[in-house]
Amino acid sequence: TQLIFGQSFLLWLFVITGVILFLKIFVPYKKYAVILKYLTLSLFAYVFTVFVVRQEWGEIFWSTLIPSFSFQKEYIMNVVAILGTTISPYLFFWQANQEVEEELAHHKFLGIEFGKPKIFRRDFKDLWMDTGFGMFFSNLIMFFIMITAASTLKANGITTIETATQAAEALRPFAG
Repeated sequence: TQLIFGQSFLLWLFVITGVILFLKIFVPYKKYAVILKYLTLSLFAYVFTVFVVRQEWGEIFWSTLIPSFSFQKEYIMNVVAILGTTISPYLFFWQANQEVEEELAHHKFLGIEFGKPKIFRRDFKDLWMDTGFGMFFSNLIMFFIMITAASTLKANGITTIETATQAAEALRPFAG
């Protein structure tokens, strides 16, 4: 937001935090979840950027299928970062919370402390599908983010990213 509209980081921090708190408190969960789902579509900017910038697709496919390994500190830190953001504990809590909210919405039980939920075999199938698709697409987007960063930032000698502004530079070929 600061890159697009200017102003100070702290101003945007408070404005965006206020908007998120307002939505979380005053917008019903079902509507808020839909808003968040549509906001995730913005991540497709990385996918579009990959196809705007010239890529070495042979090298990308080869490195994807047969990755190289290193015991350098930077390499290990990247592996930890990828694993940490992919399987971080908050995702488990979010997923559990999401399931409880959906069970409440579908009247599978009356409330958090009232009775056992009515869960059927198809519910487990739906849960598996929801989780499977979510993980597939989150990893697919992560893959495109890595390709975008490599083909725009690293190709221009930028190998140390310390701020969101620096990371956003990867989208410059697509977003301007």
